[in-house]
Amino acid sequence: MNNDTRRLVCLLAVLLFVGGMAFQAVALPQVTGSISFNGTPVFDNSTDIGSATSFTALSNVVVVPNQQSGAYATIPNSYSAAFTPFVFVPLTVPVSPLWTLTYNNTTYSFFATTMTAVYDSDLQIWNIGGGGYASIDGFADTTGTWNLSAGQTGQSFYFGSASTAIPEPSAAALMLLSLSCALGWRRRARQPLGK
Repeated sequence: MNNDTRRLVCLLAVLLFVGGMAFQAVALPQVTGSISFNGTPVFDNSTDIGSATSFTALSNVVVVPNQQSGAYATIPNSYSAAFTPFVFVPLTVPVSPLWTLTYNNTTYSFFATTMTAVYDSDLQIWNIGGGGYASIDGFADTTGTWNLSAGQTGQSFYFGSASTAIPEPSAAALMLLSLSCALGWRRRARQPLGK
């Protein structure tokens, strides 16, 4: 076996390995659907929430009845979830995870990677939201959005998150691209120098 043939075999082996890894990553389904929660917010400034800068706790958090869809549809109404306290002034991300729950040995989570926060002084409510990704055991992490509206300490807050699947390149296309590159490299290697 000459050196060019060895290089080609080595390159093909690497490309097949990378293509196989891409196939495994693509094989997981994307998270679809949405879920909403209610709970009790605790601000760092309970007397003037317009001056608050963080949640010190988000307690008594449960799934809002009949607001779960897609990959979240099997989670029962009023099922408990845990939220991570976070700072929203200044905007502080990531929040990892923003929320999480485990149901039937499956962990569901949402990780906030972007955030905006606006205080509505007329309604005395913070509207906080942004982007991130949903993570469910057995699914590919999937980009999504989140929104939280919260008023006075001791009152309930509302949270919703939704996933938006982003198409992954197909494994077959990756394999064909790898093979085309290898064949092109092989043809070029066969040409005499100077052509």
